[in-house]
Amino acid sequence: MKIGDTLRRFWKKSRPVWAIGGLLLGLALASGWIYLHNVRDAQSELEVTRINEDYTVKTAAIAPDSEVRQPFVTDAPVYGGSFIFTTYDEVCYGTVTLELQDAAGNVLASTGMDTTELLDNTYQDMPFAEAVVPEGKTSYSFVLRFTPKLKGINRLGLWASAGKVDNLLPMTVNGRQYEQTLGFSIITNRVGAWIVKAYWALAAFAAAALVAGYWLVFIKKAPLPVLFAYFAMTLGIVYLFAMPPYIAPDEDTHIHSAYELSNQMFGIPEDDRVWMRADDTVALDRADKVDAFSYKTYAQGLFGKCEDTTLVKTDYIAAKVFFVQYLPSALVISACRLLGANYITMIFFGRIVNLAVYTALMALAIHIMPRFKRILAVIGLLPMCLHLAASYNYDAMLIGIACIFFALVLYDTYEKPRLGWRDLLLLAVVIVLLAPMKMLYVLLVPFCLIIPAKKCPPKVKYLVYAMIALGAVFCVVFAPYIVRYIGVTPASLAAAAQKAVPKVNPLNIDYLVYDFWDMSYVLTHITGAVKMFFYTVQENTALYLIQMVGGELGEPILNDLMVWAPAVAGLWGVLILSAVPAGEETPLLGRRQKAWGGLVLLALFAALLVVVYGWTPMRDNILWGMQGRYWLPCLPLAMLILQGKNLRLQKNIERPLLMTEACLSLIAIASVFQNILSQPIH
Repeated sequence: MKIGDTLRRFWKKSRPVWAIGGLLLGLALASGWIYLHNVRDAQSELEVTRINEDYTVKTAAIAPDSEVRQPFVTDAPVYGGSFIFTTYDEVCYGTVTLELQDAAGNVLASTGMDTTELLDNTYQDMPFAEAVVPEGKTSYSFVLRFTPKLKGINRLGLWASAGKVDNLLPMTVNGRQYEQTLGFSIITNRVGAWIVKAYWALAAFAAAALVAGYWLVFIKKAPLPVLFAYFAMTLGIVYLFAMPPYIAPDEDTHIHSAYELSNQMFGIPEDDRVWMRADDTVALDRADKVDAFSYKTYAQGLFGKCEDTTLVKTDYIAAKVFFVQYLPSALVISACRLLGANYITMIFFGRIVNLAVYTALMALAIHIMPRFKRILAVIGLLPMCLHLAASYNYDAMLIGIACIFFALVLYDTYEKPRLGWRDLLLLAVVIVLLAPMKMLYVLLVPFCLIIPAKKCPPKVKYLVYAMIALGAVFCVVFAPYIVRYIGVTPASLAAAAQKAVPKVNPLNIDYLVYDFWDMSYVLTHITGAVKMFFYTVQENTALYLIQMVGGELGEPILNDLMVWAPAVAGLWGVLILSAVPAGEETPLLGRRQKAWGGLVLLALFAALLVVVYGWTPMRDNILWGMQGRYWLPCLPLAMLILQGKNLRLQKNIERPLLMTEACLSLIAIASVFQNILSQPIH
């Protein structure tokens, strides 16, 4: 019995050590696995420029005391060379070296390799440790030397053109010049070994973040808003570095929109296209490609200066929205422009500010929430939310303000004995901020009517009645104009009625070319519209649920960066458990409140359907434009509506849930990081 008590005391005291050790061991194993399967390979990824592919003859074997020299002219960075070697014997034992020399014969860079690694008659990349960057058109020479292990037995040669190649210089083999050119390439870009150092630095930061998080959660027992703020910022920084620019949904559009607001701050008149500094228009020449080089572009551009500040008109279009969404980002862009910082530095600090604003909004919402604060905390730490927050996408701000709105309404309903005009004014300010973010979400505002009228000042109910009456009068009086505005007229209905509903959509149909399912078409083809809705539910529901929690990150369709499936299942498990009452807790909403909340969500869903039908080509049979992230602002209300009395936990497990979600969110970004490194080089 005494031994058992001793062991129990030992376990109780040492439990944090074992837990932290387990966290670190799991992270170390995961990090090592990613390194072996992705990072190690990514460091050697190369881009080459083919110089001469007209190769039909072999050179003479390289003499042990001589060389092969290939002059060339380039204005691109030289990271190494790529050559087609030929081994005259079955296996070639020795060492081949490559030097880059200038016109004066000075060695600028060199590298070497064991010739047993050569594949006969195939291109062999030979990268330098550092690039040589020319200033304009510059003459260089690649010089290849071979040192055999046994002289006279092992021979090594290269493939070259049969005759002279226009615009290319001839080669020299063993001191003799030929009117031929090697079949060779210049390595113009390389990821380099720096990505390994960057990876391990980020992994070490993640490990430290988890250990400190465990201490805050279980030992310090910090309040939930503080825990959320800590995890949101630390995990968000990991997301910020692991996601190169332009990978987040519509991030390029959001950056250009914030840039346009910055232009207005500088007094530059608004135009149909965005005016930008000349350097900013070419800063991300690989922005449309997702591979290991994206990280190099990101890293090398950080904290640099803008060399050409001349304003030029671009092809980019800014989103015409309420300025509040882009105000934090625009202030960062303006500050970077004043300080002369370059475009990537501008993106980096704009992302940090967006993350900080999101964290502050969500922490405030968690603080205000009367009960079930963990629901907001868990939603806020979903990979999709962190992904949006660590980018320029203003959806993160929309989610934060929507959560503040729900929390404030519930606080006023359950915690406030009486509401004064100041309380109502605060609620009105939140509504004013929420509504213009995306006009569709103004339909969430009626949820505030669950606040009991008896808590409000006496005149408030008359004000509400007056607003409802005015809204009804407005709808009646302006109904014809509204109907005409959405494209429903007798002529449009008659024209739409003549069009058939195809059953399939050929894959080569461009949705910009053909007509869409506008309201006239929907109203005259109800059966087809209903079928399309159910086809979409059948085909895409799983995708929407995966997207909602962040099981698929990046720009939809373009990147398709999937998260490890068990992690997605775990995220949904954490999300569901956060809403289950624990101990003596009871559901937050009553039946009437749930019914009213359900009607609010139904109205929002109907409005969203109208929008996505308008985005869908008439020759398609599945709705376009719907994404799981669109439902994140509504998720707190949906979870409160689905709460039941019968299912409950014996004790509150919000702290283990939060720690589990932090680990799952790291797994999610690790999955995406692997996907990016595994992308083929373009």
